[in-house]
Amino acid sequence: MIGRTVSHYLILDRIGGGLSRQTEERFPELLIANYVPRVKVPVIMVNGKYDHIFPLEASQKTLFQLLGTPAGKKEHSVLDTGHDMSANPKHIQAYLDFLDRTFGPTQ
Repeated sequence: MIGRTVSHYLILDRIGGGLSRQTEERFPELLIANYVPRVKVPVIMVNGKYDHIFPLEASQKTLFQLLGTPAGKKEHSVLDTGHDMSANPKHIQAYLDFLDRTFGPTQ
C-alpha cells in the first residue's frame, strides 16, 4: 500500500494491484491482506484484465473482496489491458469518474 496511515483520508489513492505471493513469502509483515480489511474509505482499483503480475481472478478480485470499505463505496474497474496502463486514457478516466461519483463533479 502506498501512502500514509492517517484517519482523515477521504479516499485511498493507491493500494496496489492485487495480492502477491512473492511479497508474502519474502516479507510477511508487508502482506497487504493483513491491512486492507482496515480500509474504510472509498476505493477504486483500476486493473488490467490481462495483468500477468496481478492476475484478475487470483489476485485482483481477492484483494478487492478483502477491502473493509462498504460495497457501495468501492469499485473495481477492469480494463482490457495488461499490467502497464500508464498511457491508457481509460485508466485516467476511470479515476476521474470515480471521484465525480464520490465527491460530485468539479466546479
